[in-house]
Amino acid sequence: MRYLNYKHLKHFKKVAKLHVESLKINVPDYEINIENIEDNFKKLNKNKDIIYIAEQDRNLIGFFWLKIFKDEIHLNQIIISKKFRNLGFGTSFLQKIIVISKKLKQNKITLWATKENKVATELFKKFGFKIIEEKEKRQKMQLNLNLN
Repeated sequence: MRYLNYKHLKHFKKVAKLHVESLKINVPDYEINIENIEDNFKKLNKNKDIIYIAEQDRNLIGFFWLKIFKDEIHLNQIIISKKFRNLGFGTSFLQKIIVISKKLKQNKITLWATKENKVATELFKKFGFKIIEEKEKRQKMQLNLNLN
């Protein structure tokens, strides 16, 4: 697993492609424009956005994207390629996210999960995330790290 920085723009295309695949599954009514997604990744703020990728033999296994706020870290995306699911990568990603959050002295991690994605929701719950808000198709979850 490695940090994706702004020198690695070739990887943003792979990340954008995997992001689109995930959107088609999890938010099928979302209007997808790959160019807009690639542009959004290129405009990330190096002080507020963190992206890590995992690769195997030049194949993108998955990535996670964190947004850093004053009082929390928000898990904006965590996506594992279909062929690499159920192999422990989601667990590894969440462990790394918690390490990053603690290193940045953030007390909580938040995320939005689609209600239909029960596998991800159960993984988040296994790590201690609690549902704090619900909408029609999504739920906001939070993990308190209690660093104080």
